[in-house]
Amino acid sequence: LARLGCTLSECGSYVLTDETRQTNVPGVYAVGDMASPGHAVILAAASGAQAAYMLNHHFVSEQHALSLVS
Repeated sequence: LARLGCTLSECGSYVLTDETRQTNVPGVYAVGDMASPGHAVILAAASGAQAAYMLNHHFVSEQHALSLVS
């Protein structure tokens, strides 16, 4: 992730994301242990579900915007 240009935490142990789980690199999302100092299965599952929801929302919004242009 560092080679992609993602911003790492101060200690370098996880990737920083916004509230949608997107990193500072557009289109790159991080979830679970790679995006949190806490290591727990339930937290990883929750962050994965959140990222999936946000990706779906992004694609549906983009598709809707394209249909308005056509």
